[in-house]
Amino acid sequence: MSLNGKIELEIGTSQTVAFAYNQGRLCSKRWPGAEDCYARQTIDGRMLFVDAAEEMRLRKAVRVGQPVILCREKTKAGAQYLTIKTPAPELKGPLAVVNGRTLPDTKYAKPELLAPAFPECETPATSTAKTEQPTAAPSVAGDGDLLGRCLCEALNACKVAHAHATNVGLPVAFGPGEIERMAVSIFIERTRYGSVAERKPNGQAGYVNGAAATGA
Repeated sequence: MSLNGKIELEIGTSQTVAFAYNQGRLCSKRWPGAEDCYARQTIDGRMLFVDAAEEMRLRKAVRVGQPVILCREKTKAGAQYLTIKTPAPELKGPLAVVNGRTLPDTKYAKPELLAPAFPECETPATSTAKTEQPTAAPSVAGDGDLLGRCLCEALNACKVAHAHATNVGLPVAFGPGEIERMAVSIFIERTRYGSVAERKPNGQAGYVNGAAATGA
């Protein structure tokens, strides 16, 4: 087997290689008690020598023919270690920014494919289309919409409290979370005392299932 050379990894200098095998070959020890050494051949015929710990890391992170960036670094104490990184994937087309993220053109549809084809607009003289009457929006506080009514009550309460706070020189602001919690509290109060249709006094006194109790 002819070799083109030995790969020497210098401190702080990275090299991109691709191995010809998934695992290295255990070399014979130069002397008894020496640490295990593995020889890894690249696809261009060069050879990289690593220790047992680095060999195990390479077996987990690298596959045959997969490019990998290797670099030797040194700690403050002077110990050397091997870093293993994979190159960034190459994009096969132009990029586009969608919702703040950069995506290749294979991940999004072009605008002209998303826009529907509309017919030519008719002039007022030739147009025969009937004008549709706008439909009224549904009422938020409709019958049976207890939670909607509770939300409206919470909003009204916040409005009154805000106006009063401004008059006394202590402006406050209510956020969506506070309004939601206030509406839920009103909802629980209504369902607990049976006052679903209309507001009832606090407590069950004088009411049976939400309706005023009649005398015997």
